[in-house]
Amino acid sequence: MNDSILGNYGGFQVRNSFIQATCLLLAAGSPAAAAILNFGSLPSAQGWTFETPNPVMVSEAGNVTLSPSMLEINTMGEGAGYGYYSNPGVLNTGVSYLAFRARVLATEYADQGEFGFSFGEWDGAAAYVVGLGIGTVRFYQGSSASYDTSVFHTYVLAIDHDAATYSLSADGNPLLSGSGLAYGPPGMIGFGDVTGGGNAQGQLTWLSFGRQLEMPPGGEVPEPGTVALMGAGLAALLAFRRRNQH
Repeated sequence: MNDSILGNYGGFQVRNSFIQATCLLLAAGSPAAAAILNFGSLPSAQGWTFETPNPVMVSEAGNVTLSPSMLEINTMGEGAGYGYYSNPGVLNTGVSYLAFRARVLATEYADQGEFGFSFGEWDGAAAYVVGLGIGTVRFYQGSSASYDTSVFHTYVLAIDHDAATYSLSADGNPLLSGSGLAYGPPGMIGFGDVTGGGNAQGQLTWLSFGRQLEMPPGGEVPEPGTVALMGAGLAALLAFRRRNQH
C-alpha cells in the first residue's frame, strides 16, 4: 500500500494509506456487530440449544438435517411435539435485526395463529415472532400477509426494543409491522418449530442476528442512511485526493 503524504489537513498529515484504508472500510462496512450461523456444523455446536419437551418424540438427531449450505427442520407428523433452537444472545434495548433466508415445504397446525417454522426474538418483555405457513407469513397471534413461502426469500425482522415495535420485510418488500406481544423472561433468539400445535418442514440457508444487519452474500441491501454516509465520505475523500494531486 502506497504510504506517501498527500498533504496537511487541519494540522494533521493525511497519508495515501489512510485514504485507501478509509475507502476500504467504507466499502466493506463497519466491523460486524452480528452473529452469523455457520452451516458447517449443527447449531448445537455453535452455542445454540435444541429445545424439546420430549426428546423421544422430537430430537436434533431425528428431526434436523444438515448439508454444507442448508439446514432442514422437519417436525411433520409429530403431533404436539416441537423442537427449536434457542440462543441467549438476545438484545433488549435499541434496534436489532434478525435476518434469515428460508422456505417452508409443508405445514400442519390446529391453530391459525401458530406456524411450525418460526423465527423470532423474546427480549424478556415482549416477543417478536414470525411464522412461515403455506402461502402466508404471520406474526405470532397477530397480523398476516400472503406471500409465496415455498421458495427461498431473505426475510429481515427489525425490532425496536425500546418502542416495542417491529417491521418485517422479504427481499426488501415490506410485509408486516406492529407492536411486540407482551411476553416475560427468559430472553432468547429462536428458530424452528416453536409451537406446541403447529408442525412444519422448513429449510434455512442463512441466519444472522445483532445490532448490524448482515445479509446473505450477494444479497446485501445497505440502509439508506448508510449508503448516503458512504457516498458522502467517499466523495469528500476523493475530492481531497484530487485537490492535493494538482
